[in-house]
Amino acid sequence: MFMPHMALCSSLRYGLAMALIARIAVVTPLMLLALAALAAEPAGTLTLACQGARKTDDANPEPISMSIIVNFAARIVTGFADEDYPVTITRFDNVYISFSGSDKSDSWRIEGSIDRVTGDTVAISMWRNPTTGEVSSLEYTLKCRPTQRTF
Repeated sequence: MFMPHMALCSSLRYGLAMALIARIAVVTPLMLLALAALAAEPAGTLTLACQGARKTDDANPEPISMSIIVNFAARIVTGFADEDYPVTITRFDNVYISFSGSDKSDSWRIEGSIDRVTGDTVAISMWRNPTTGEVSSLEYTLKCRPTQRTF
């Protein structure tokens, strides 16, 4: 004996099951993609030993050796400026780390990037004399490599 309400119930259950499967099929890859992105994001610090040149507005480039610390967890870069002024990581991916920062009065500013593949690092620091208003700059052109602990 055919029972129309049973067919309707069965059809409704089938439709709900298919809708649930469709949602899982869409959500699961998105969740896996998000987890992969989180896993790829560095969480610690990267210490770089850098050599290259530093050039002021009116001078020839002078050789420089310096250390740069990239703190991915805090999203800051140190080594270019006084520790009182944070240099923030503005963007990073598998190839580049971009950063910028300024002091509280915005009379000093720095922007730059680090190529994670080649180690090429460029940055320009600019500051304004509060008395004269004159702007000066300092350009860094560096080749950096990760340091290794010696002990």
